[in-house]
Amino acid sequence: MTGMRRKRLTDAEDRVFTALWEAGASHAHIAAELGLAGASSINSIRCRLGLAGRQTFVRTKARRTTQAAPAPEPEMPPLPEMPPHPFWTPVLDLAVMATRGKYPALAALAGQMGKPMSAVQQRWHQLRAA
Repeated sequence: MTGMRRKRLTDAEDRVFTALWEAGASHAHIAAELGLAGASSINSIRCRLGLAGRQTFVRTKARRTTQAAPAPEPEMPPLPEMPPHPFWTPVLDLAVMATRGKYPALAALAGQMGKPMSAVQQRWHQLRAA
């Protein structure tokens, strides 16, 4: 196909092309009507004539009409029996357990307590493992 030139449309064919395009004819129909090669020819002619492109529709899977109920939050396990600690009180232990080990929550708690993040993480793991 090297060396082949695209067919230049006459003014009459430009008018036919415009009418077909605005009527919503398919690329294949326009190409067959005017003896064109295909979609790339159609798009280049459309651009040359200044015609607007077509909207593309994206097919999506049908949405479910019923939504599943959200999973209930797991209840907090009771605090394990731990030997007394000079800093960690049962209230602080509950606060650590309430984070569920999530990093942002642990970091916020460490900031509130004025303790290093590593100390709060360590306590989380001690409580989780006990």
